[in-house]
Amino acid sequence: MDATPDHNRPLRILQVVDCLNGGGLQTMLLEWLRRLPRDRFQTEVVSLFGPGPLSPAFEQAGFPVTHLAPFRWHPMIPLRLAPWLRRDYDLVHAHLVISSFLCERMMPPSRLDRLVVHVHNPACGSGRYQDWIERFAYRRAGHVLACSKHVLGTVGPRKTGRVLYNGVDTERFTPPTEEERAAARAKFGLPGNAFVVGAVGRLAPQKNHALLLNAFATAHKALPGARLLVAGDGPLRGALEEQARRLGLAEVVHFAGFQEDILPCLAAMDVYAMSSRYEGHSISLMEAMACGLPCVSTAYPGAEEVIVPEETGCLVSPDDAPALAEALLRLGGGPELRRRLGAATRTSIAASFSLDSSANALAAFYHGVTR
Repeated sequence: MDATPDHNRPLRILQVVDCLNGGGLQTMLLEWLRRLPRDRFQTEVVSLFGPGPLSPAFEQAGFPVTHLAPFRWHPMIPLRLAPWLRRDYDLVHAHLVISSFLCERMMPPSRLDRLVVHVHNPACGSGRYQDWIERFAYRRAGHVLACSKHVLGTVGPRKTGRVLYNGVDTERFTPPTEEERAAARAKFGLPGNAFVVGAVGRLAPQKNHALLLNAFATAHKALPGARLLVAGDGPLRGALEEQARRLGLAEVVHFAGFQEDILPCLAAMDVYAMSSRYEGHSISLMEAMACGLPCVSTAYPGAEEVIVPEETGCLVSPDDAPALAEALLRLGGGPELRRRLGAATRTSIAASFSLDSSANALAAFYHGVTR
């Protein structure tokens, strides 16, 4: 670097993120910042646009956020970001593709070794405009972090890269008591004795909730008392609600909308289901596992880094509604299987993916690359 940080003072770090919507990365960033010792790290946060649902939580945690523009693609974003990138931070940590792309191109070449770009989803995996941008991203920064081995493998040619797994607060996310379970079901209008399948995530194409609805429709024929709880909001909510009506599921599928606290959602469930086409390192999946929920997931690339089939969950082929339905039926009719898988998931997350170990690894990374 062009200047050696004084390690007798806190490291000055700028976090740059596209937005503070209620996504996994934004939640993860907030939890990391809460755990980084304030006497060792001084952190400022810039969001390209917003505010978003999580902006107040950052403020309340002591990390005021500067939002550069009210919406994505606002023409003033680059001009307003430029002064931040000229400040003498020890590191600039950019999250998500647009922030990474802009920081790589706007930071002076002599300061690129101070830039960390963080990849939170498989590169060029969305099939959208971002794929084109990602073909030119993650190549100029001094350091690349990725949320899983699979995601790191999707990044284009570059010199170095490291995996930093997301983590879960295993003291907060724990198996619910019977009282908590009953209260959660009452909150969402779910019968106390129903078999409840649940999913948490943005209602967007990546999550493929349409597949889950089709699979649940099949399973519901054999398990007529079953219910599906879908927590999250997004552009596909209207279409998914209409699909549920067409499938005759309007009375048994509960769309709970965005939930700032997903613990009650998880407490209400018997099984957690993930139907995604792709993921980075799903935080919601790991939170469900920490709560002792047996999990069924599509075998998206990298899923095996979290779930060991038949030991800590069930993996089914992507876009295979009959296979997903069959897995739900197995778990719906097998309380002993649910108990065995649920206990194993909790143990696995506590051993390998705790939030404290993830935050400690990030702190060690920051110190390591600034020496």
